[in-house]
Amino acid sequence: MGSFYSGAKVRIEGTAPAGSQVLVVIRGDENDEFFNKKGRVGPIWVNTDRIHVTAAPSLFLCFSSGDVSSLLGRTSIETYQLDEQAIKNRLACRSHCKCSTTARHHTASGSLAECAGVEPDPQYRELIRSSFLALKSREGRYQTHPDGVRMVNAAEADSRYTVDLDWPRSAPPGSYHVEMYACKNRMVLARTTALLGVVEVGFPAQMAALSSGHPWLYGLIAVLAGIIAGFTIDALTVQLRRCSWRNPRPKEKGAIDPSGAHPGGPAEPVSDDAPEREPIHHA
Repeated sequence: MGSFYSGAKVRIEGTAPAGSQVLVVIRGDENDEFFNKKGRVGPIWVNTDRIHVTAAPSLFLCFSSGDVSSLLGRTSIETYQLDEQAIKNRLACRSHCKCSTTARHHTASGSLAECAGVEPDPQYRELIRSSFLALKSREGRYQTHPDGVRMVNAAEADSRYTVDLDWPRSAPPGSYHVEMYACKNRMVLARTTALLGVVEVGFPAQMAALSSGHPWLYGLIAVLAGIIAGFTIDALTVQLRRCSWRNPRPKEKGAIDPSGAHPGGPAEPVSDDAPEREPIHHA
C-alpha cells in the first residue's frame, strides 16, 4: 500500500504584521512509540531492552524566514517547542518497558507516570533522545528549513508570506496543526493555527476500509492474490527455461567439440586458420 505515493506539493500563504518575520510549523499529535534496543550476545544480535518514548510530535516541519534562534529568544522557543532541541528537552522515555503498544500512558505534561519502566540514567537518556531525533530526521518526519518562508512587502502594512513544501511520504494520514508565528524583536508578535487533514484516497482507501470493515474478506483476497502471484511467477520461470533450452548459445571459436573427438584419444581444439582437408573421391 502506498507504493505509488511519493508525497504531495503543499502551499501555505498568509499575511503578517509590518516589519515582522514569519515562522511556520506543521506539527503532528504526540503518540507513544516503542523501540527495541539491540545488543550483541556472543555471535548473534538480540533484543536487550525495550524503550518507551513519548511527548514528541509524530511530525515536525519548521519553515522560517531566518534562523529560529535569530528570530526568537530561547525562552520563547522552549515555550512553543519551535526547534528540535526544544523537542529533545521535553521528550520523555523509559527503559525496560512492559507496556502494551495499544495503550496510551503519558499525560498532557509528557510524563510517564503509568509506565512500569525504569527512568534511564542521564547518559542513557541522552543516547535515547539523540537516537530518536536522528531516526525521525532520516524518515523525513523532522525537518527544519531556515529559508523556507518567502516574504513579500515585508516593510509594508500588508506583508505577505508564502511557504512551498514537499509533504513527506512517511507522514501517515491524520490531522496536523499548522502554526504561524509573527516574530519581531525576538518575541512572538502574533500567532494563529489551522488544521491540515491528510486522508487516503483511491485504491489504498478502499483497501483500508475493506480491512477494517470486512477483515475476513480482506484476508481471503490477500491469500488468493498471493497464490495467483506465486503460480504466475512459477509459470514465467518455466517458460523462460524452455526458451533457453530451445535457443542454446552458439559455441565460441576455438571451443572443444567432444562429439568430434577420436575414441580413446583426447579432444583437440580446431584452429580457424587451419586449411580445410579436400574430400577424397574413390573410383
